[in-house]
Amino acid sequence: MLKDDTPASAAPRPTSGVPKGAGALRSDVNGRRRRVRRLVLILAGCLVIVVAAVIVDGYLQALSYGRELRGLFPRIEQARSDVLHGESRIPQAVGDVQRVVADVRHARFTFGLTGMLPFLGRPVDAVRLGADAADQGGQALAIVQGIVDDLTGTGSSGKRLMSNGQINLPLLQTFAPRVGDVIRHLQAGSADIRAIPHIPFVGQLDGMKAEALTGLRDALASARRADSAARLIPSLFGASGQRTYFVALQNNADLRATGGALLAWGIIRIDATGHLRLASGGPIKTLDTRHYIRVDTSPGIEWYHEITDRPYILNNGFNYTPDFPSVAEAWAEAVRHLRHTPIQGVIAIDPVGVQALMTGQPPIVLPSSHRVLHAADIPRFTEHDQYTLSSAEQHELPSQLIRAAFDGLSRSERLPETVNALSKAISDKRIQLWSNDPEAMRLLTGMGWDNAIHSGPGDYLYLTDNKRNANKVDFFSHTSIVDNVRIDAQGTAHNTVTVTLTNDTPPGENGYIVGPWNPYALNVAMMTLYVPREARHVVVTPAAPVRFHTLPRTLVTNVEAGRLALTKVVLAWPGHPATLTYSYETPGVVTDTQDGKRYELAIQHQPLINPAHLEVNVTLPANAHVTDGAGWVVHGTRATFSGDLDQDLSTAIGYDLAGSQGAAGGTGTVPASAAAGDAVTDPKSTT
Repeated sequence: MLKDDTPASAAPRPTSGVPKGAGALRSDVNGRRRRVRRLVLILAGCLVIVVAAVIVDGYLQALSYGRELRGLFPRIEQARSDVLHGESRIPQAVGDVQRVVADVRHARFTFGLTGMLPFLGRPVDAVRLGADAADQGGQALAIVQGIVDDLTGTGSSGKRLMSNGQINLPLLQTFAPRVGDVIRHLQAGSADIRAIPHIPFVGQLDGMKAEALTGLRDALASARRADSAARLIPSLFGASGQRTYFVALQNNADLRATGGALLAWGIIRIDATGHLRLASGGPIKTLDTRHYIRVDTSPGIEWYHEITDRPYILNNGFNYTPDFPSVAEAWAEAVRHLRHTPIQGVIAIDPVGVQALMTGQPPIVLPSSHRVLHAADIPRFTEHDQYTLSSAEQHELPSQLIRAAFDGLSRSERLPETVNALSKAISDKRIQLWSNDPEAMRLLTGMGWDNAIHSGPGDYLYLTDNKRNANKVDFFSHTSIVDNVRIDAQGTAHNTVTVTLTNDTPPGENGYIVGPWNPYALNVAMMTLYVPREARHVVVTPAAPVRFHTLPRTLVTNVEAGRLALTKVVLAWPGHPATLTYSYETPGVVTDTQDGKRYELAIQHQPLINPAHLEVNVTLPANAHVTDGAGWVVHGTRATFSGDLDQDLSTAIGYDLAGSQGAAGGTGTVPASAAAGDAVTDPKSTT
């Protein structure tokens, strides 16, 4: 055999079946793949850079526009609040809105592209929605400016709402639909603001959103009230036919529940064309003769007549109840008998109301003394200084005040200022309105301007003061009301209300002001506290009858308009304040809501020269936690509300209870200190 001498290392390698050159090919493929990947990564990086640049530019634009919008909303709000002060900034605000909105709508393309990105586009969405809301606010302001122009006669039409004692009724009737458009724009703006999305790490945006919504809520509330007024006023000024009004000038220096004794009167006629005419008027003595008129009146008026034994005269007795609709209706019926004139409405005004009506008017000049009275002089002069004049001058003044009120109503040259003053005067009950038109009364009630005794659930307070002796010392009187309320775990309120009447009449006042009484400047005040009808275990102190010939001498009670009335006469003179304490409990005052428990308190006020000072202290159960105490000062389970009472108000406290709810329950026992008082357990009329 032959031997193979070839070395093992030189033996041929086995083949795998791969053609020659396959390795080089695979290397080329891998290289191409790497180049493609690099190219893709480069392109992706470029795309990321481009997208990032787009987003950055979009965000920068959003930031710039956001800053402009942030400064825009306060200017819109300022223009709205200034509109009735004769200092309109609306054109400037509308111009600013239009500029910013145009900038947002013509932003660079990067702004729109950024807005298309999910989540990342939220800042752009926020700016767009904010701009839309500002645009809606600007359109609302433009409509308001048009209304103001028509009020002042500076509009393009040149028409004035009021001229030479005549209301332009066709123009007045355009206000309601225009105010309706304002409301729609504000509602659209509110929807835009609410739709602004939350953006993480931008806490300022949520604060700005909440602030804007608060401003829009206030604007909407004002617009809705303006809408009610715009629908009410045409009917009051003759749009539905001739109207005749009885005007009653009340004097707060001689208090009655609706304001004061009648000092003067007038009858105003408005024909179907809107022309106003003062038909007659003068001091109340020229109308309120001693030939007493017996007319049908409300149960509340009847009750006060019974307990005081007063005759039926306009000046003293009809308005012992604070329920103005029933008082006005009785006045209208009495005047119809006395003057043989149908009365379709009543306007009650006090000297502060006359001041409001005289805003922008020439001063009053008293002919006999040539004394000049500007608007700001009217309250003090009417309620005090006039009693230092001669009898002739005092006789002239009431007629001149009625004339001044009429001129202010029919010939105002600065209507926006007058409207602003009138709005406050009506809210403060310095001017009170009643109409025999049910639709007009429905609107007045909806606006809170009917001045009826309000009914409803929850806690309630309404203190009234009726003068029961002849003088004018209410000019110097001050009233404080302290209501201490303890709420037990069952939701029963245990109230102790302390009323203090302080008579600060200085020495040396004349007989017209202080009267012939001894002690000097004696104030005989019939105080009535209206509380929830469900109040029980009532105790009023002091119990002793007053040592004065007036009626009633002891505590009397009545149920009027769904409220329990607690009436007691007190005597106050300089250095000797009078104090009354009312203790009672009311079950079911606290209501259960989905957010927890809620204590509600409604308070109505009497228009006084010196507004009453109110303090309410509410003590909740020991295991209570306050969740809503807006307007209250809260310390643990105690909440305090205080201030001067110059408007009706409603307030509430929300809270929840932790742990056992029976631990803090109350027994409803009347405090021992009240045991000597007048106890009333059955809320029926007693005399």
